[in-house]
Amino acid sequence: MKCALRSVIALVLASGAGASLGEEALGNKASPGAPTALVVSAHQVTLWALANNLEVSIESINPELRATNVMAQLAAFDPAFFATSSFTHQVRPLATTTVEGEKKYIHFSEDNRSRREILLTSTGLRKKLATGGTASVEFGTGRDITKDLSVGAVTDVSPPVTSTSLTLNLSQPLLRGRGRDYNLVLIRAARNNEKVAHHNLVSQMMKVASQAQQAYWMLVFVRSDLGVKQTSLARANGILEAIRTQVELGKSAELELTRARANVAAKQEGIIRAQQAVKDAEDDLRGIINLQDDDLLEEMQLVPVDDGLAYEPRQVNLEQAAFQALNFRPALAALKTSIENRRLDRNLAKNQLLPALDLQAAAGLNGFEDGLVPALEFFPKGSFYTWQLRLNFELPFDNRAARANYTRSKLQLEQDLLRLHQLEDDIRLEVKQRVRQVDSNLARIQAAKVARELAEKAARQEKVKYEEGISTFLELSQAEEALEIARSQEVAAMVDYHISLVRVQRATGTILSEASLVPEPE
Repeated sequence: MKCALRSVIALVLASGAGASLGEEALGNKASPGAPTALVVSAHQVTLWALANNLEVSIESINPELRATNVMAQLAAFDPAFFATSSFTHQVRPLATTTVEGEKKYIHFSEDNRSRREILLTSTGLRKKLATGGTASVEFGTGRDITKDLSVGAVTDVSPPVTSTSLTLNLSQPLLRGRGRDYNLVLIRAARNNEKVAHHNLVSQMMKVASQAQQAYWMLVFVRSDLGVKQTSLARANGILEAIRTQVELGKSAELELTRARANVAAKQEGIIRAQQAVKDAEDDLRGIINLQDDDLLEEMQLVPVDDGLAYEPRQVNLEQAAFQALNFRPALAALKTSIENRRLDRNLAKNQLLPALDLQAAAGLNGFEDGLVPALEFFPKGSFYTWQLRLNFELPFDNRAARANYTRSKLQLEQDLLRLHQLEDDIRLEVKQRVRQVDSNLARIQAAKVARELAEKAARQEKVKYEEGISTFLELSQAEEALEIARSQEVAAMVDYHISLVRVQRATGTILSEASLVPEPE
């Protein structure tokens, strides 16, 4: 998924779609002051929309944010250098002993005192282990000096001593908190959250691509429908001129001319509405592609390269489409990844039900001498050493908090699994309906084509009959109206077919690959 996502982002950025309008996309001005035409394709508007859509830009930051969480969780296992130093100054009384008979008495006096100074330093490395324990190696030094402050004292209580130590410490949970599955759960959850962010980004990109392509095909329809109405107006004007000639020759009544003029006016009103629909569709497409040259773009006509009457019939296999949807839909992949996090939470909570039993072990070499270097010379000999083992056990009474967390994690996992089944059922139903729309629109195209051909034939026959005087203008105008409707319905069927293909691609999760923006999912 990451590779596919990088491919589409790289392609969008390489296209330079969000920068400005290229000169090659601009049409020539028909006359001074005439608006410039911007020729667009479904692929180009998709690139523009993906490059300039703010929701996509916002969503594209989330994977990087989630990646920082992964790095933060990995940092918990980074080794750390530590150093400590302490100085202790202590003045305490010296005990004096007197014997009276068989009894001994210990006395303390302010005149008999000692001063002890201890300087301790230690440095080392500490690292958290994936098993849950902590390991450290520590080198320590100490300097201990005790002086006799008593009145008349001539010697120290003890000579100065320099101590050294090299110690290996290990702590390891044996029950609660033990194992890689427990201690790496936060890293795995963070990586899963990064995957979810990528899935959500792809889902947003698919949504924008679908909106852009549907808006494009809607523009194709309204422009084609405008062409149909313009052709119908031209035919109505031709009939009007023919009737005007017949009226002047006295072959037709003035009423026929009035009806022909009314028919032309109705066609002109239809063209005005169609022109408004074109402008609205252009505005919708402008809002989706969100180009930066807004002032220039507002003056342009958006001209699709596709013809509303051109199509390539494609049969969509329902079984294959359902398979693609259940494997490539990012929303489904995101939910599956979230369920994996729920399982991690459940395992984490289950581990907390165990009692705590921790092992602490330490082993080290020691050296003692009046000086650091002499004290270090004892390390190779191993004459002085220390080792220690310690077990800590803890068992909470009732352990209600851990049991509540475990129950909650199981219920949340069960809830998400039900959501997954529901989403899979919804996806299957959506794919089934989208595939049915494609098949239905293909059948509509064939039916609309036959209807348009028959309407053209009927209009030609009615015109001949009218010219021969065996038909009325009302019958002729009805035939022309039926022809206009048949042509519009044929265009609508073909455009609806293209839109239904876009919706199938969105439902199956293949809309980006179908637009050659990412490699075909394997």
